[in-house]
Amino acid sequence: MRIFYTRCSTANRKSGLAGQIEGAKALGIEDDHVFAELVSGANTANRPRLKECLRFLRKGDVLICTKLDRLARSMTDLADILKTVEAKGANLKVLDQREIDTTTPNGRLLFGILAAVAYPDPRIGGRRVRTNQLLPPEQLDWSSAADPTSLVRICG
Repeated sequence: MRIFYTRCSTANRKSGLAGQIEGAKALGIEDDHVFAELVSGANTANRPRLKECLRFLRKGDVLICTKLDRLARSMTDLADILKTVEAKGANLKVLDQREIDTTTPNGRLLFGILAAVAYPDPRIGGRRVRTNQLLPPEQLDWSSAADPTSLVRICG
């Protein structure tokens, strides 16, 4: 079964919400499988329709959203939502970002990579930052960086 979730944050975007709901209907998603809310995504604890949507999911269902930012506002939030979706045996598809589709092997791989980035071990990064702050710039350890020029050095 396909379940559709969408969210808009302000009343002046209400027309956007209506458009997304119409898009869900055009995909053939039943009205009672569409979960829409007009609420700020910044407050991840106060999204009652998202909570209801996640409770509604069953094994084999596919949660569909138009854009990733309509579903989650941070990588941590996204990883938490995906964990719930996967625990229920469901999948996720993002219409505007076709690569994000956990019904496919490549989509699952992409999410595995995103989840790894969302939950780095803070002890590793903290130790590296503290060590590098103590060294002169020419002695900084860039060995673990794929592209050292893309890193931001914190030097006092």
